[in-house]
Amino acid sequence: MGHFCHSAIYLETIRDIYATRLVDPNRRTFYQQEFRNDVDATVIHEIGHGPPKIDGIEHHDEGGMMREGGGEIDFTFRPHTIKRFRSTKSWSTQQ
Repeated sequence: MGHFCHSAIYLETIRDIYATRLVDPNRRTFYQQEFRNDVDATVIHEIGHGPPKIDGIEHHDEGGMMREGGGEIDFTFRPHTIKRFRSTKSWSTQQ
């Protein structure tokens, strides 16, 4: 793969919803922005599982961006999540 960085996200949680929404020409612009918002939320949520590597359910219990359930996630990190991020010495070594 060379020297390029790659990332993948799991979009099955939102794919089916937008398969029908994006074909409506009258609402396409609105749903394109909603789709981007949902992709952003998915990316941020999955990155939030990074430090430290523990049971994902514990991360989901933090609420906010870490809440389980794509349509119910809000765009805030709770204080507990921020503390977890800041107390992780290295995201690459999971210390």
